Amino acid sequence: MRTRAATAAVLTVVLVLTGVWLTGGSAAAASNVLRLGSRGPAVAVLQKDLGIPADGVFGRQTRAAVITFQRRHHLSADGIVGARTWQVL
Repeated sequence: MRTRAATAAVLTVVLVLTGVWLTGGSAAAASNVLRLGSRGPAVAVLQKDLGIPADGVFGRQTRAAVITFQRRHHLSADGIVGARTWQVL
């Protein structure tokens, strides 16, 4: 049983890292869609990437910065950080 669990864990890591490599993004890009109300370290990474104060809370200021970024890069300016926005970041 331990071998099966270890194999599953390794496979999960490989798949996540492959997703990161294929998208050219960070670990956050491979696993997180962020939007108003999201919280955590992935939000803090996003905020740092956007050059705004990083508190880990996706509030109105973060949403506004995301929309500005999306418009500047000719992305769908919906304020939601999905795979394409992460890729461009």
